[in-house]
Amino acid sequence: MRCPYCNDETEVLRTGKITPDGMRRKRECKGCGIRFGTLEIAEQLTFRVRKRKNEVVLFDDQKLLASILSAARKRPLADNTAVLAGLIDDVSDDIRDRGGVIDAADLGDLVCARLRWVDPIAYVRYATIHKRIDDIPGLRAELDRLDGT
Repeated sequence: MRCPYCNDETEVLRTGKITPDGMRRKRECKGCGIRFGTLEIAEQLTFRVRKRKNEVVLFDDQKLLASILSAARKRPLADNTAVLAGLIDDVSDDIRDRGGVIDAADLGDLVCARLRWVDPIAYVRYATIHKRIDDIPGLRAELDRLDGT
């Protein structure tokens, strides 16, 4: 870090504390002796979702939560905020691991993979929308896949 007064690169860190704003640090320049403060703020990562028509939109975890809650309506999962938060955190971690951009189809697959083990009924509801299952044979095939694992 450079001193804002003399532009020297040598400084001494005096104190540091975490505040709601970020990390506040008090520093002293070895070149000119002036003390100054800095505020370090963690950068929020933004994830992007590539839709079916190649439109790229920002990832909205609230929108994802709403779609999961819709699938889990009247199920115990809908009231379990800890499990829902963990599921969304896991999906966010996977998006970060993929470089911050994910196809909508892959995002749906990530959610399905987790819902399958958390609540099979919510999984079937979510999968019928995500995989565009619109007939009984398609639903049976999905249930057979679920039953086979």
